[in-house]
Amino acid sequence: MVMAMTTQTDSITALALTPSGNLFDVRLPREADGTTLKGLYATIDCDLVDVVGLTSTLDMWVDDEGLSNGAEINWPATGLAGVYGHTSQSYGGTVVLTEHDDEGNTVSLRPELRAAVVQVLTD
Repeated sequence: MVMAMTTQTDSITALALTPSGNLFDVRLPREADGTTLKGLYATIDCDLVDVVGLTSTLDMWVDDEGLSNGAEINWPATGLAGVYGHTSQSYGGTVVLTEHDDEGNTVSLRPELRAAVVQVLTD
């Protein structure tokens, strides 16, 4: 039996940011189809997610129905998005920060990018 090689791991490391400004690392399990949606749903506590591309590789995952469902405005996430030029809306609830590769696959947040995000949030 020949096993296919894969470059994806069974989980990715991400950074979650709550409306109160708490930051914490999360591991998002990768599903059989390669997505991390179940982990995103659980971390963000939602049924639908949307992704905001903050930079060419940095993604912010948000509750797609957060503000319309009465979620608390996440001012730190809204400010972070503003730093990267996304100033047209506010974001509600917990958000998750990841990266994506050249093919658009969600991947772990690199330590140096994590540190840069943390610095922006704590300055």
